[in-house]
Amino acid sequence: MNRYILLTVILLVFVLFTGAQNLEERYLSQANKEYLDKNYDQAYQYINFILTLHEDDELPLPARILGEKVYFFYLSSLIQTEAIEAIDDITSQLEKFPVIYSTRVSEASNQIQQIRLDKIEAARIEKDRIRKQEEEQKRIAEINKALQEERASQARLEAIREEERRLYAEKEQAFQEELNKIREAEIQRNEQQQEALREDMSLTQEIELQRSQQYQDERNQYEQRMIDLMAARDAAAVEQQKDLNEILQASLVSKDSSGS
Repeated sequence: MNRYILLTVILLVFVLFTGAQNLEERYLSQANKEYLDKNYDQAYQYINFILTLHEDDELPLPARILGEKVYFFYLSSLIQTEAIEAIDDITSQLEKFPVIYSTRVSEASNQIQQIRLDKIEAARIEKDRIRKQEEEQKRIAEINKALQEERASQARLEAIREEERRLYAEKEQAFQEELNKIREAEIQRNEQQQEALREDMSLTQEIELQRSQQYQDERNQYEQRMIDLMAARDAAAVEQQKDLNEILQASLVSKDSSGS
């Protein structure tokens, strides 16, 4: 029974060892095929599987030679595209398997590391630029906000001033209208006074004229009466003189008659 079990274990180990060798050969062949087809990322995956199988023992020469080529050309393809996503995984693998860390792989690794550093620096610069741009935009936005608030304040102040000017203009207009009414009333009163004065002067002149005319008429009448009186007196005197002449004539005639 023990012999049967021992034979079974030996057979199982032999099968597993044989299967592992066949699996490694298939992966090595597939890695070489992808490498020749320039599918370096696929070749990298296959060769890493083989490296994992020999993580604790010496790497076979074919795998070491193919691994160096795959790593170099995979790194070269990453350098051309500046793809740095797999760089940490590659670095970790190279630390585990320094046997494939050739001069050109080292240079390619350093180059892709520099590309990553440049990208990190470029990202930092871009982030800093974006930060400064955002800060500048924020500053400009704050300035614009302050300007808008200032313009709004100026607009409100101007609206208040405009309302004050409107009210002042209305009061000024009302005052001017009232002043015009007072002036018109004053002019009308002056005109009425002038008219009344003219009427008074006209009435006075008319009265004076009437008085003057009455005086002239009375004077004329007086003068006419005096003339009439003088004419009557003269006529009476003439008549008296005539009568006297007649008396004298009669007296003379009578005397002559007596003398004869």
